[in-house]
Amino acid sequence: MNSTQNLYVKTLSLAGKKRKGAHGSFVQLKHCGNQSSSRTSISSSLKKLQTKTFRQGRAFIYPDSDIYSGLNGFTLTEVLAVVAIIGVLSAIALPNYINQSHRARQSEAAASLTQLQNAIVAFADENGVYPTSWKDLNEVAAIMTPSGATTQNNFGKLTLASSGCESTNQNNCYTVETIHSPQDSLYTLSAIPVDASRKKFNIVACLDLISGSSDFIKGSHAGAADIATLSCRG
Repeated sequence: MNSTQNLYVKTLSLAGKKRKGAHGSFVQLKHCGNQSSSRTSISSSLKKLQTKTFRQGRAFIYPDSDIYSGLNGFTLTEVLAVVAIIGVLSAIALPNYINQSHRARQSEAAASLTQLQNAIVAFADENGVYPTSWKDLNEVAAIMTPSGATTQNNFGKLTLASSGCESTNQNNCYTVETIHSPQDSLYTLSAIPVDASRKKFNIVACLDLISGSSDFIKGSHAGAADIATLSCRG
């Protein structure tokens, strides 16, 4: 710190006078330093003395207006530019966030569909017959819905339990159904979002118990998955 700054800081502590303000006790200071002193050095010294504790509480030190006469707030143009930038970033980030949220729920439903395929294989291996209902599959693996394990006696539409899926609000749920003909080894599964706005994020899968072949396709924002494109039987 140079001599001018030493004089200025020392003068601050000697020239300070308390006055009552709207928010408590403040300190009024006079700039007694050399007018040719560097404003940067003075500002640095003021930052170190920005607050000082007095017996009646904490007071703030305010410099003379001529020290900060060159400092101004943001202009309207600058504020509008920042708002515009934030708007552009939001327009880019929000769709990406929504898309990632859809994919996360789709991935959870896809994992459930894989478990259903495994349950079909396990039931056929253990019982020597083809399963014909969700209730059959529930004997080898718990098939959960938002209200608990299923007892549904067919392969009709079933709401899968998942995070965010509730029995009172199924907007975040997936429904699954299995297409199967009696005595046929081919099973085709289809999972569809309850929320119609996410219908493209569906999942289709197939499994042939005789050949052991299986297939699995997930839809995307580009388009929904089609059962006709599955290849489990030539």
